[in-house]
Amino acid sequence: MSVKRNKSGRFLKGSDPLNKNDILFNFKEVDWNNLYIKQNLSTFKIAKKYNTNATSVYRYLIKYHIPIKTPSERQKGRIGCMKNKKHSDISKLKISKSLIGKFGNLSRNWQGGLSHQGYPHYFNDKLKLEIRSRDNFICQYCNISEKNYTKQTNHCLDIHHIDYNKDNCNNLNLITLCNKCNVKANGYRDYWFAYYTYIIQNVIMLGDQYGRC
Repeated sequence: MSVKRNKSGRFLKGSDPLNKNDILFNFKEVDWNNLYIKQNLSTFKIAKKYNTNATSVYRYLIKYHIPIKTPSERQKGRIGCMKNKKHSDISKLKISKSLIGKFGNLSRNWQGGLSHQGYPHYFNDKLKLEIRSRDNFICQYCNISEKNYTKQTNHCLDIHHIDYNKDNCNNLNLITLCNKCNVKANGYRDYWFAYYTYIIQNVIMLGDQYGRC
């Protein structure tokens, strides 16, 4: 049975591959491990091969306990579309125009070039360890522990300046974050300043006052 669609792309009656009453092909006869794992075919390529859709393929991968690949695993062995190629001058110009207003002093997060400012000498490993210890070696946003974070990244947790002033290394202005949460805090700074100020004053310091476990 062939899949038929109308002009809007929807399946015509009686040809939906996800309809249990229709049998597009016998999924049990498909060598999922060979197609998805060994040949490294995407769900879209498998769907095209069997004239179905990627959602249906994904559902049957789960059903037959085929491990779903991570984004990095899906890219393994594939050649990028720009490999051994170069952007034309017209393409470069279009890319440049698309980035206008997103970087430098035209960006909404521009703070007068503070990102190029160096850290003071007293923002050292001893101070960072003190803050991470105070925060129980846990990211204060996503709650990942430093032990698990180090296993994943081979790095320790970061220390974030709440008011974004690198010279202000007061303990109340420093908080423990993983790198992902630290990068996230670079946008919408007013929000994150208020959020982490609240965490410091109402969670961490009160926890120290009454004894945190």
